[in-house]
Amino acid sequence: MNEPVLRYLLSLYSEIPFDVNLFLRKIYCQSWLKELNCLSHKPLKWIVERFEDQKIAETDFLLRSTCQFQMFDTVVYLVSKCKTFDAISCIKMYLNKDGKNDDTECISNFYFNEDLFNFLFSKIDIDKTSSEMIAIVMSTLQKPCVPDSVCETLLPKVLILACEDGRIDVAKWILHSFEQTSLDIEDRDLFMLACDDGRHQAFVQTLLDIANGDLVMLACNKVSHFKYQARKIDMVRWVVETFQIKPLDIKLGVLTLIRHKKYNKLEIGDAFFKLGVFLLNKHFNCLSTEDKEELMNSFLQQKHYDVVNWLMEDKGFVAFDKQQVLNEACSDGQIKTIQMLKDYFHSLDMNEALMYACIGYNCDQTAICEYLLSEIDKPSLDISKIHILLTVENEKLDTLSAFRAACLQPNERTVNFKDKLCIVDILFQKLQDKASNVTEVLNGLLENKRYALILYFLEQGHYTGLNMKNLMNEVCRHGHVKLVQWILENVKHEELDIKSAFLAACKNVDYELQLQCLALMWHFIQNKNLFELDSVLDTITEAPSDLTDKYDDLRNWLLYTKTINERMMSES
Repeated sequence: MNEPVLRYLLSLYSEIPFDVNLFLRKIYCQSWLKELNCLSHKPLKWIVERFEDQKIAETDFLLRSTCQFQMFDTVVYLVSKCKTFDAISCIKMYLNKDGKNDDTECISNFYFNEDLFNFLFSKIDIDKTSSEMIAIVMSTLQKPCVPDSVCETLLPKVLILACEDGRIDVAKWILHSFEQTSLDIEDRDLFMLACDDGRHQAFVQTLLDIANGDLVMLACNKVSHFKYQARKIDMVRWVVETFQIKPLDIKLGVLTLIRHKKYNKLEIGDAFFKLGVFLLNKHFNCLSTEDKEELMNSFLQQKHYDVVNWLMEDKGFVAFDKQQVLNEACSDGQIKTIQMLKDYFHSLDMNEALMYACIGYNCDQTAICEYLLSEIDKPSLDISKIHILLTVENEKLDTLSAFRAACLQPNERTVNFKDKLCIVDILFQKLQDKASNVTEVLNGLLENKRYALILYFLEQGHYTGLNMKNLMNEVCRHGHVKLVQWILENVKHEELDIKSAFLAACKNVDYELQLQCLALMWHFIQNKNLFELDSVLDTITEAPSDLTDKYDDLRNWLLYTKTINERMMSES
């Protein structure tokens, strides 16, 4: 850099202001840099510091140009001056002259600047840019004269990304283009990838290598994401068919798959089931008894009865706890599974099975009980264990304690009061002093948010001691639509704080329940001024920035409702 000459030239700008951005855009344009790509970063640094009162607005342009012409020192300097930095765009400009796909001329003339590549690559968050990274790495590996060290760094990463994203085309290209011996992946890195959803204990005994179970785990890991499902299922199949997979790794892959609970509700469900069967068929006979038990327990726990039934039908009942399978199937209303165990009823505890059938909560429980009673030896049943509340006199039971326990049990289940009697209803009908006993449990029900039971007692006419204003605010906040409707229909509106309840409903995290509660209030409350819509809108507008998107739909609904109301008022 010839500083005296620069100083002299700048002195000529005594009357005309010197525009730094215009000057830099001229110097760092393509036509100049083609001849000056060895330009040092020092002149740029000198200019920027001399005119520090002028903000450099052309940073993105300068970065693209200097990356394109591989000006390493200048790129490093510019990055140090940037608050934000798009490493993906810069590395694309580095790899491809126009930032797009290579043409033949670009490939043949490409010079690989390893320092610049490593610097840009180190600035990329691979986990957040996986799909873009695949394209970048493939573009890199197709360049001529790529250093071995770069290949050794990139090959494992892109293979991992390909398996995670279900990109069979990329994985096949890598295996076709490179020796597998160059795919050296740190076991610890794969171990952490396999554990990224908290499965640490499942893998603590196993370190995976690139030729075996690691690819299965990577492919199985995020298969429940809807947008990935179809291609991820194909990827899992390809990995198993391409590599020599150990039985233990097959087991771990299946355990990973069955932890995804959403597949039964999606169209991909049948393909997902076939994938599980495909994996199990591969090495099932090589699994230990303990492995088979673990798999069956996991299928039962996650309620994958399609696979449970297949295992019993295709693989027999070896190593399966038939009593556990029967009990779980009775509780979950799985008639097909129960029927498959019919030949073993004589050796199983059918009292226990019937008890599980009675405590289950699904629409098939009556049919399950009827089937069991039609198939088992009646004299062997101890019916008192199953129907104790219907067969034993009240004085022999501590009904009150049972009633309180049933109301306040920590694990609430939603009870269908129209279809059948629940345990709370049976016990309640047996109580002598219903009013005082209900009053005793209501506070506990409120504390535990047992709104379904609170509604049940309100419908029975028992609500002495309840603060309806506070209850209304709470149920609006938690979106219990039926209880909101009951209060609006049965409690004087003067006893409620309409504005607070309306605002509480606005804060509900479930948008559908939120709108149902708001619509009910708008329907039942005649005096619309009680809502103080302007105040509610101001409160939503003042919400933290991270909640702004959450309230957009609600704000639009409120504004629409307000407009309609104002129009009706003006017409009346």
